[in-house]
Amino acid sequence: MIKMDNKVYRHLDKLPSGRASGKLTHGCIVLEGGGWKGLYTLGVLESMEKTNSRFNEMVDMLEEKSARGEIFLIAPSKPVTVSRFDGDMDRLGALYRQGYRDMKSRLDLLKDYLK
Repeated sequence: MIKMDNKVYRHLDKLPSGRASGKLTHGCIVLEGGGWKGLYTLGVLESMEKTNSRFNEMVDMLEEKSARGEIFLIAPSKPVTVSRFDGDMDRLGALYRQGYRDMKSRLDLLKDYLK
């Protein structure tokens, strides 16, 4: 076990150093760029691998609950093609306007649902 920066890394006897491609410690991985930068143990990596399937299962469950009238699902009417890192103000503005139109067209349905 290693303690570093108020975090505990179990099942590790040493932390990797240098470039991730050069030195890895069994049981963990270092990601050096992007939003996932950091040291991850196998449990976190396994969880990251399952994220897509869990997300899809959650979407299916929400759509089923919506179809049964148990929840009012608010979701875009068209696929979102803007990434969370997109800086293109025209694309972001178009997505905002799409969301505004979507909700405006469903506002009466939401009011009825909330009665």
